Amino acid sequence: MEKITALLCPACGSGLKAESGSILAQCRSCRASVALGSQLGFYRYYVEPGIKRNAAISLAGQATKLSFEPIAAQLMFVPAWHVEAEAFGFIGGQRPIVERVLKIPISDARGNNAYEKEIKQKSGGEVVKKSLWIKKDYRMLGLKWNELGGSDIRDTAPGMELMPEDDVELSKLGLVLEPDAVAEPEMIAESAKFFKGQMLYPYGSYQGLTSHISLLKQNRRLIYYPVWRVLGFTKKGRFKCLVDGVNGTQIYVKQYSKAKIVPPTKHLIATLAVALALGMILSPQKVFMQGWLSLVAPFFLLGFLAGGAALNRLILDRLAEKAARFIWKV
Repeated sequence: MEKITALLCPACGSGLKAESGSILAQCRSCRASVALGSQLGFYRYYVEPGIKRNAAISLAGQATKLSFEPIAAQLMFVPAWHVEAEAFGFIGGQRPIVERVLKIPISDARGNNAYEKEIKQKSGGEVVKKSLWIKKDYRMLGLKWNELGGSDIRDTAPGMELMPEDDVELSKLGLVLEPDAVAEPEMIAESAKFFKGQMLYPYGSYQGLTSHISLLKQNRRLIYYPVWRVLGFTKKGRFKCLVDGVNGTQIYVKQYSKAKIVPPTKHLIATLAVALALGMILSPQKVFMQGWLSLVAPFFLLGFLAGGAALNRLILDRLAEKAARFIWKV
C-alpha cells in the first residue's frame, strides 16, 4: 500500500512516497531513495561541497519518519541512529572544546561513495580515520540559547536562506539541542529510554543515573548529546566516555579528567541527610528536646568520613541530585 508523505525530497524538493512497512521512501520526481528516520532525534548539518544535490541519498534506518527535512538549499536532517563515530579534540588555546565529527555514509543511486574526507586531530595532526565524514560546523548557523525559551538564528552560512517558518519552528522547540541541531520534543522524550542521563558542568561532571536526558550546561546553553554517554568514574576521578552505535557496537573510548570542581551541593545534601538519620536513630530525644544542632555537627563529620560517599551513590543519589538541580537551577 503506497503512502504519500508530507515531507519533500532533499534532492529536488518534490514529494516523497513510501510503501507501507518499508524503511525507504522514494521521490516521485527524481526517484531518489530516502531512508525512513528514527524516533531518537535528528542532527542538523550543513552538506559540504562534494555532494551533488541531485544524488540519490540512502541511509539505513528503521522507523516511521523520514530522515530528511529540507530547511534551506543545503541543509538536511539526519537522525541520530545513523551517527557512527565522533572525534574529540582541542580547538585553540587551553580551553578544551569537543570537536564533534559525524561519520555518515552517503551514497549515490549506484552505491558509490559521494563524499570522503580525512579528519585529523587538532593536537598532533594524526589521522584518526579515513572514511565518509561530514563535519558539523558550529559556526554555520550560530543558534544561541534564549532565556525566554526560544532560539535565535544569527550569522547564517553564506548563500543559505532560512525561511520565516523555519525560525518559527525553531522558536517553538524551546531548547537548543546543539548549536546546529534541533529535534522534536517527543523525540527528546523517546531518547531518554535509550541513554542514561548525566548532568555535565563545564570541564567536569558528577555521576548521577537519572531518567533525564544528557544535558550540558555550558555558557548558559543547553546541549543535548544523544550518542555518547558517561560510563562512570575511576578511583582517580577520571571518567570514561563511550561512543557507540544503536546496535551496541563500541566505536570510541577515551578517558577525560576533571579539570574543575563541580558544585558540592549534592554531596552536602547527602551527607546532611546521613547525619540527621544517624542522630535520629541513636538519640532521637536529644534531637527534639535538646536541640539538633549540637548533635548534627559530630554526626555530619562521621557521616562524611564513614559512609557519606557510598550512601550518596547507592541510596541518596536520586534525591540529592534533584535537590541540587533545584538549587542550581539546572
